[in-house]
Amino acid sequence: MFITGLNRFFERHGRKTFAVFTGIIIISFVLYFSPGFDITHLFGTRKAAPESLPGGVSKDDFQNAINSNMILISMQLGGAPLKDQFVQQMAYYKALDWASAVKIAEERGFSADDKAVFERITSMQSFKGKDGFDKTSYDLFLKNTLGPFGFNSIHLEDAVRKDIALARMNDAIRNSAISSDAESDFEFDAMNSRIKARIFTFKDEDFIAAAADKKDVEAYFNANRAKYMTPSKSRAMAVRFNYIEFEGQASKLLTDKDIESYYESNKDKFTKDGKPQPLESAKAEIKERLLKDKCSELAIRKAQDFSLSVYQISMDMQDKSLKEVLQAKAKEAGLPAAETDFFDEKSKAIKNVGAEPDFAHAVSELIMDQPLSDPIKGSRAAFVALLLERQEPRQAEFAEAENDATKDYLMAQAAKIASQKASEAALSLTEKLAGGARIADIAEAKGANCVELPEFSLVKPPESPYSSAIIELALHTRPGRLSEVRNAGDAKVFILVEAKSPPEKKDPAEMSRSKSQYKTRKQNLAWFNFLNSTQKPKTSATKD
Repeated sequence: MFITGLNRFFERHGRKTFAVFTGIIIISFVLYFSPGFDITHLFGTRKAAPESLPGGVSKDDFQNAINSNMILISMQLGGAPLKDQFVQQMAYYKALDWASAVKIAEERGFSADDKAVFERITSMQSFKGKDGFDKTSYDLFLKNTLGPFGFNSIHLEDAVRKDIALARMNDAIRNSAISSDAESDFEFDAMNSRIKARIFTFKDEDFIAAAADKKDVEAYFNANRAKYMTPSKSRAMAVRFNYIEFEGQASKLLTDKDIESYYESNKDKFTKDGKPQPLESAKAEIKERLLKDKCSELAIRKAQDFSLSVYQISMDMQDKSLKEVLQAKAKEAGLPAAETDFFDEKSKAIKNVGAEPDFAHAVSELIMDQPLSDPIKGSRAAFVALLLERQEPRQAEFAEAENDATKDYLMAQAAKIASQKASEAALSLTEKLAGGARIADIAEAKGANCVELPEFSLVKPPESPYSSAIIELALHTRPGRLSEVRNAGDAKVFILVEAKSPPEKKDPAEMSRSKSQYKTRKQNLAWFNFLNSTQKPKTSATKD
């Protein structure tokens, strides 16, 4: 849902916004390589505000941080509407860490004066004109983007002021980190050493039994009852924009030039007996494809306009509910609007909607305080949905979860057997190696469970579904030794490290880049260690 919304946003706001957003993502991935940073803060499903907040952050602080970050993110993305779901999700998940860090900055005396705030605002790309800062763009942003949410220049300046103070504290802490060439050289050698190894794999699926006793499954269910929950269910109102109703308009917009252009770009899709078909032979098929795409494009565009119109009207008519506004607008536009029954994300068919998995997914991501969806692209129609009611998950009864519990039980038993087989093989190999046997003479090193890996390093891991486990095991295993047995998700694995060799040569440019990256990681680590050290642990109240 986030990615879909993001794509729609870039379609509306263009490449410059994409470039700015790409910068945010790159910065986020740089920060990712430090302990304590969680990039899922950017992309997770938004949930309700937490009941208890760490770091001395109050609920008011948390809400103010959400508001400030919505404003900051909107400015960074060229004036993105605050109602866009991904803007609100990014702001929400950034808010807690931001609020906590802002409080620390205030306590440590980091601040920003009016001049710094003015310089930051006037340098924002969102407010740039031909001759620098464009006051008209700034005023329109205040009126059209912030105004509908009750924000003004005071809120904007406060958000910028706090963000500058936070950035100054960040710079001070990061610049205090010291790194030496000897440290970075040692890390470079360790990360780029060439490793020769074999991996032994015991997949859980190879040990799954054909069936399970119901009593054993029920006992497993009772022991793991907390993991079996009924899915969250939603009830919504759906406004439908049928693609077929846009065929006439799409036909008028589609030209022979469009068909020719599509043919030239996709000739490899139109072949017969291995030879390209001429345009005339493929024309009917291409026209059908392009008409279908154009119909969905027109329907989604109309749905987008409808959603924005409903939202804007609801902001102006506070005495009417969003449902009343949507129904009135749908009636005025002659659009079908109907209520669904309760459904979950995996429902195969939805009342008054049909089999539309994208609709089910999109509605499941809505929350009650932001119930109106963006356009939803379905298989036969586009939709705008209004979340009416939500049934939260509850603990399932055995009859409701028997199928899932049976699969889990069989897989759990298979995992135990796989672990046992892996341990037995590792023990046998260890004994034979200790007895002086050569690897080439050991039967287990030639079996189906063993694969000789191509030479790799920690920075260039082998292509394998278990590459993460291989790298971690190789890091802690000496040459000529077996690693420990590791649970790698769907398999139990261990490796035999045959040799480790230092890097063949050190490219000066690569070494320079390595030193810079090492310094950045140390700076990030200093920042996050500082934040963690300032968090006040929660203590329970005790009676005297």
